[in-house]
Amino acid sequence: MRRAVISEPGVVEVIDSPLPSFTEDQVLVRVLRFSPYGTDIEIAAAREPRYVRDSYPIGFGVDFAGVIDQVGAAVEGWDVGDRVTATGLPTCGACRMCEAGRTNLCHSFIAGEVPRQEVAQEYVAVDAAQLTRIPPEVGLDDAAMLSGVMTAVNGFDLVNAGEGDDCVVMGLGAMGLAGVAVAVARGCRVVGVGVGADNQRMARELGCHEVIDVPEHDFPVRDLVRRVLPDGPSVVYESTCRDWGIAQAFEVCGYGGRVVLLGGGSLPADGWALIERELTVVGVRAAPNKEKSLRLLSQGSVDLKSTIAQRITLEEVPAVFADWINRSPNRVRGRVMVDVSNS
Repeated sequence: MRRAVISEPGVVEVIDSPLPSFTEDQVLVRVLRFSPYGTDIEIAAAREPRYVRDSYPIGFGVDFAGVIDQVGAAVEGWDVGDRVTATGLPTCGACRMCEAGRTNLCHSFIAGEVPRQEVAQEYVAVDAAQLTRIPPEVGLDDAAMLSGVMTAVNGFDLVNAGEGDDCVVMGLGAMGLAGVAVAVARGCRVVGVGVGADNQRMARELGCHEVIDVPEHDFPVRDLVRRVLPDGPSVVYESTCRDWGIAQAFEVCGYGGRVVLLGGGSLPADGWALIERELTVVGVRAAPNKEKSLRLLSQGSVDLKSTIAQRITLEEVPAVFADWINRSPNRVRGRVMVDVSNS
């Protein structure tokens, strides 16, 4: 099979590889769609210690949609030809978090130690317990962008965001745009903050009520946000996963507000800063709510197809990643959809 790999930090190649072996508790899935997002790019670039691996080449990719090609001997309830997707976090099914239904917090997963899902390839072996059936109403493209929806649903559930909330989404990349779509579906008034005309246009098309242009990276945006929301937002959804974005999230959040963090960086607030405004801060690690998120897609409440900026084959992945890794001015903004079946 053909497989995209990170051959060394900063270099992506497509190689020939044997079909993955699979156990009796797994299925072999033929990947039809794959959509990379920020974490895939950071792993490929290896700019931070968290994303550097001990040895290369390595596979990558989490968001995908496909059909079952073969079924393990012990697998029940799944058949060849079923349309499926799967989350990238392994689950043990027995720890306290799994038993509580919060499988995204399974004790067995330690970031960087347990291999991530690898779907930038023609076939992938998946534990049957991690499979999710794609409803007939949901297209392959939408199913291949499920992680952003799931993360947003989880984050907004944790802070009970909805009707009556003013929500600022920091960053309008793949995860931020999904956050905009979910926040709009929940009845929030949404203000997007981001760089780049294409991302800003997509945010408006998803229903963003206001979009604030960041003139340059690391620009302070508190005054720009306060022109739109004088008292500050009640919810900030921070999707840049950078020190700048996290600092801005705490700067702009209003009294009694809730800050949702999707990734790492320095926390710029001491205890008194939280106490004086009674801020609530939550971290979000993926989500346990595949079915809930798929219902939003089935009902048409969330539709991310307008965020697909380019469609490519697997063979074109290295060139697109090179632009992202090198931060080329001409790099693709928005989601890239890899049609693996046409590669």
